[in-house]
Amino acid sequence: MLVLPPAALCDEWRERLSRAQSNHPVVLLTRQVFREMEAALPIGESPWDADGIFVISQDLAKQRDLAAGLSAVKWDLVIVDEAHRLAAPQRAALLDGMVAADVVRRLLLLTAT
Repeated sequence: MLVLPPAALCDEWRERLSRAQSNHPVVLLTRQVFREMEAALPIGESPWDADGIFVISQDLAKQRDLAAGLSAVKWDLVIVDEAHRLAAPQRAALLDGMVAADVVRRLLLLTAT
């Protein structure tokens, strides 16, 4: 599962998911955590292949290297919090790329007005 909230809500998502999904690890992905995950893997393996729940800020996820990796893995569920923020071109490109690559099985867009 992949959760894409604004950066300010990442900690809250991680905490709530950790309590609700105690049998699955919840990874709050920062640039440093991503580098550590990549360094720990054999060459050619994807850090996204691990079983778990990933919480990544929309701004980090839209960066080219992360966006490419996110679009190369099948996601059972992608949750986008504050989905109205996807109107920005780079953020929209991230989700559009994932949908076009047919890697999103279920998509949940959340927003408040």
